[in-house]
Amino acid sequence: METTVKVSTRDKRNLERLRAELSARLGRRLTQQESLALLLSAAERSPGRLAAELDAPDFPLDADRIARIRRMRRPWGRRALDEGVDSVVYG
Repeated sequence: METTVKVSTRDKRNLERLRAELSARLGRRLTQQESLALLLSAAERSPGRLAAELDAPDFPLDADRIARIRRMRRPWGRRALDEGVDSVVYG
C-alpha cells in the first residue's frame, strides 16, 4: 500500500541530500522509498534516542518560542533579585 505524505521543502531537501550521499557511498541510486525505509529502520533500533531528539528544544530559540516561554512565567510570591544574585547564591 502506498500513501502520500506531505513533507516540508526543507525536509525534502535534507532527504534528497541524504539520499545522494548514501547513493554515492553505495555506488548505486537509492529510491526515496529505500531511503525512508532505512531511516525508519534506524529509528526502530533506537527509539529512546529518537524521542530525546524530538523532545529537545531547537537552539538557538526563535522569537516565537522565546515569547511562549516568557508567557509561561508565573509569580512565585518572591521578589526577583535583579542585582546581587551572586551574593545570595554564593554568600
